[in-house]
Amino acid sequence: MRLLIALVGSDAGISFWGALGMRLRGTLKPEVVYPIISAARWNLDVPVYAIEAHFLSGGDTQAVTNACILLDRAGLPFDFHRLAACDLAGWDALAMAQALLEARRQFPELEFAELSRRRSLGEDVVAEIEKGTFVPDAQSDGWRVRFEHGPLTRDELEALVARGEVPRDALALRPGGVEWVPIGRLGLARPPDPD
Repeated sequence: MRLLIALVGSDAGISFWGALGMRLRGTLKPEVVYPIISAARWNLDVPVYAIEAHFLSGGDTQAVTNACILLDRAGLPFDFHRLAACDLAGWDALAMAQALLEARRQFPELEFAELSRRRSLGEDVVAEIEKGTFVPDAQSDGWRVRFEHGPLTRDELEALVARGEVPRDALALRPGGVEWVPIGRLGLARPPDPD
């Protein structure tokens, strides 16, 4: 009864009959009610049915809602369904959202979709971001390419650039550095001019 009163008395816009329907569906539980109230309190556009469905799927509704709140408060778009899918895949949706915010300090154009895609391929993007080793995919006309060389000596890197195997706009991390910078800014020898 306490949950029903809390839900009806909140800003979630759920009537007594709506809450009663939730009780009949077996979703008038703290794991559903509190995320619904949280979403309403932060004015998130998260449908009640989505929270209920995520709960019925065995997901952590509060963690996903908190991830949505975090992204929304940072002014970033969020997709409850994508975050819920991450959660159901066994990933920590809130840690993914926090990692995105951390990575966007260095890579402002980074999207959550890239993190979730790369995570689905087995890459531990959260750990990479925490260590400072994450590099977003380079993108040009829709093609995505990642250059993974190294660790290299300066001479080896210069040779790769000179042979054209690594473009000058590829990102590199100096030994002991924390910021990935375009190779062209490292002051490496210019590649030879074509004849």
